[in-house]
Amino acid sequence: MSYWRYDNQQTSDLSSCRSFLFCGQNPHTMNISFEQFRTEVAALQQDIRTELKKRQTPNRQLIEDGIVNIDEYYHSPLRVLWVLKEPYCDKKGGGGGWNMVQDLNTRRAEGKDRGAWQTWYPITYASYGLLNGFKQYAEMPQINRDPAVWLSLKKIAFINFQKLPGKPQTNMADLQKQVPAEERALVVRQIKTYRPHIVIFGSTLELLKNDLGLTGEHELEKGHCQKDGVLYLNLKHPAQLDISRETYVNWIVNRAKQYQDFYLKSNTHA
Repeated sequence: MSYWRYDNQQTSDLSSCRSFLFCGQNPHTMNISFEQFRTEVAALQQDIRTELKKRQTPNRQLIEDGIVNIDEYYHSPLRVLWVLKEPYCDKKGGGGGWNMVQDLNTRRAEGKDRGAWQTWYPITYASYGLLNGFKQYAEMPQINRDPAVWLSLKKIAFINFQKLPGKPQTNMADLQKQVPAEERALVVRQIKTYRPHIVIFGSTLELLKNDLGLTGEHELEKGHCQKDGVLYLNLKHPAQLDISRETYVNWIVNRAKQYQDFYLKSNTHA
């Protein structure tokens, strides 16, 4: 059985997975204070605003992304970052000028904003499972009945590769051309500054693999990677239709649990 298949089975021995070692580092410890972290994140966000002003127009403006609630994210036992392709406002690729982080931290986390549910339900369920003892999908409360499921969004970070509004579908070649090198560097800086334990890419890892210094040395099966104690999961977009939501969510939760268990096991014997 392949370790990285989309199924609910797990293997108890990760030692056969090439490069799945953490080199004695402890990725579960923030190496800076909360105040330092908040200052770094704020400076980065300002740099993003400054850079995007060069490219935005009155009809197509920055949609801010990032850490949803910096206090809850910093103190979370498992820091989870989602990386998708681009935000969407209208069919012509216009709009923007609003803050996705504020929406996630308030209306979305309170269950009041349920738009784009095809994307946000899988993200919310998976995040809830990761942050609540690696619960399986069948063990989770229904999203419409328990506010705790929505509230899990406060503990995550969410960014887009493209910061300006896109169209409903954009192919990878066009997306690469639309995002200049300066903006790519800011996306990489977001990933590094946020210090996640797990980065979940929705059809975006290939866009950033070289920028993140991920080579064959860091690859697991199916294009997933591990480097310096961080697990990079190479998945399809959360709104994908190839597998069920339950399978998609459980796959993420199970891989994260294996990451956690193997890290703790290897650290215990270090």
